Amino acid sequence: MRLTDVRAIVTGAAGGLGGAFALELAREGALVTAGDTNAAGLRKLTSDALRQPGLPQVLVLQVPCVPHRRLDEA
Repeated sequence: MRLTDVRAIVTGAAGGLGGAFALELAREGALVTAGDTNAAGLRKLTSDALRQPGLPQVLVLQVPCVPHRRLDEA
């Protein structure tokens, strides 16, 4: 199945299922934005994407890890 008109955002893309989903979507023609907090895992995803035939379209973003607060504490 070709996904040439699909735009996908994949979180947790630095490894495991997120990385596999990002690569498979790109392999099938989707334009993928892949994000994670794990810089080393994102470098590996970038390397894996560049080894794919046809130059998959993957934008890799490192997402900063920001401490969160509960809304009732604001």
